[in-house]
Amino acid sequence: TLRRFVPTLCLPALDEHPDSVFVEDTVVAIGNKAVITNPGHPSRRGEVDTIRDVLLQLGYETIEMRDNASALCDGGDVLYTGRHLFVGLSERTNQEAVNILAHAFNVDVI
Repeated sequence: TLRRFVPTLCLPALDEHPDSVFVEDTVVAIGNKAVITNPGHPSRRGEVDTIRDVLLQLGYETIEMRDNASALCDGGDVLYTGRHLFVGLSERTNQEAVNILAHAFNVDVI
């Protein structure tokens, strides 16, 4: 099984959030730093606290995108190449979020 080769975590089910299986939308992480996103769809926003708590337990430095209520980001819209962040702007990810990611990770965002 995969667990023999790669460390894995099993997170608790969030029955009230059926899309919570898509955990990549709730965070953008590079190294030991994680930006907790403010998902673009309101139904997804209740998922982020669980992910933030897990990341804190794992020792990640976390930054709250939700401190800027107008910033919206689905982590699945973000790709890190090792040098750059590619971010797709959409109804669920906006320029305010791009600015937060660029500042948090000190990388070029394309």
